[in-house]
Amino acid sequence: MFIGLRLLAAAVCLAAILVVALSGRGRWSALQLAALAILWLPLNKPMEGLVLLRVTEDQGLTQADLLAPVALLLAAWRWWRSPRASGANKAATTPLVSQKARSELVTDE
Repeated sequence: MFIGLRLLAAAVCLAAILVVALSGRGRWSALQLAALAILWLPLNKPMEGLVLLRVTEDQGLTQADLLAPVALLLAAWRWWRSPRASGANKAATTPLVSQKARSELVTDE
């Protein structure tokens, strides 16, 4: 069971790396990354690494604990930086005639 948990944790970590490296910078990749960061929290035990800050004798902040907050911050940044309007909405808000062409049309009449 411990080996299976270790493989699952490694797969989640690898998936997060692939989402960051290969997916676009849109909202879909932000959602994927956020989901993987949340999934990482209960799975990181087999890969914790060094204890950076000891809170109690049995509890502390480890290297693996830092992956989820960093991934969530990156997901939030990607969500915020992604385009807010889809292609259909952009077409509706983009003027069909430029201001210069509109002024030429008005002066020709």
